[in-house]
Amino acid sequence: LTSQSRLTALLRRSSEAFHFPITHVELSLGQKALSVRDVRQSLETLGITAGSELGVSRRPFPRLENLGSSVYNQNYHCEVLRVEEVDVGTVELDIAVFGNMSAGKLQDPKRSKLYRQPLRDADEAPSTIW
Repeated sequence: LTSQSRLTALLRRSSEAFHFPITHVELSLGQKALSVRDVRQSLETLGITAGSELGVSRRPFPRLENLGSSVYNQNYHCEVLRVEEVDVGTVELDIAVFGNMSAGKLQDPKRSKLYRQPLRDADEAPSTIW
């Protein structure tokens, strides 16, 4: 790795060295926890230089199940069955969609929108991610 390598590269190396999935790797530099929001940053930008000592810990399994329903009306709704982080900054979703077709066919999933809400302390608007 070089000072211009991204944090993602260090996470991948840590995953290989400690034999657990990359989505479970959590790194810290001193008192600062490095987060998924930092993955595109260079090691130099994050203050990681030759000789830096990093803490490595294993995060809990990043998978949530049965998160609830989104209801359009009594005839159309969807249930979020699973949200799972499968790679750094990448999640998979399982969504069950139900409709009695009283208002027509269900929308093509490729025309649906998924939004990312910012963290509570972030000063940014929600953004479309799919």
